[in-house]
Amino acid sequence: EIISDYTLITGKTHLPPLWALGYHQSRHSYQNENELLNIYQNFKNREIPVDAIYLDILYMDKYKVFTFDKKRFPNIEKIIKKLKADGIKIVPIVDPGVKVEKGYHIYEEGIKNNLFCLKDDNLVFTGDVWPGVSAFYDFLDEKAQKAWGENHRFYTDMGIEGIWNDMNEPSVFNTPNKTMTDDVIHNTYSGKKTHKEVHNLYGLAMSKATYEGLFSLLNKKPFVLTRAGYAGIQKYAFVWTGDNRSSWEHLEMTLPMCMNLNMSGVS
Repeated sequence: EIISDYTLITGKTHLPPLWALGYHQSRHSYQNENELLNIYQNFKNREIPVDAIYLDILYMDKYKVFTFDKKRFPNIEKIIKKLKADGIKIVPIVDPGVKVEKGYHIYEEGIKNNLFCLKDDNLVFTGDVWPGVSAFYDFLDEKAQKAWGENHRFYTDMGIEGIWNDMNEPSVFNTPNKTMTDDVIHNTYSGKKTHKEVHNLYGLAMSKATYEGLFSLLNKKPFVLTRAGYAGIQKYAFVWTGDNRSSWEHLEMTLPMCMNLNMSGVS
């Protein structure tokens, strides 16, 4: 009754697409399309059912979100269609950090439309993540949420129906606390707030932006997986328990973690 009442307030888990309930294959990281096709072929040869194969950060061009490395994945659109026809979805990882690079359209759009988090001196906050020096979408800003969601047309036009959100605590490599500094400013619906005030909401807001963007583009329920969230995350995404290894110790730790997630309203 407590969990039922809690989810009446914070939201219920949406009914996911049927394929989201199948076996999902993921690791860090498939280097190129030959490795991806080899994984796919092995599942077929061994007659092991698989509904989704994930692509970690190495699919991107210099770790830039909303890109594919055309040298390592030159035929990715054909491969996505081939696997989809065989009942297998591709789920790419998408992080909140946007590489600071002139000419990179996602970065240029963010600067032009004021979509990134700012420091208290009104300069764009930057920090090091996988692409190097990066700016970060301000997911507390409704305008930034909508722009982020629309950018997923890059993936949906290829036939992708699921997205994996990572690094969205947010993780920042080169700060003392490994996240955004407390003085970063966010434009929220109730005015400007410091990151110290809204830190726990960042991952939730990113998942909301991803889910709503995909839903609008696909016109059906998408699949979103997230590493970070807050009360109500179950409305937009499923949550995994962080990076793990194939060990008995890590298997043991997943049991209380999954039960606690379920008691928090996350299926």
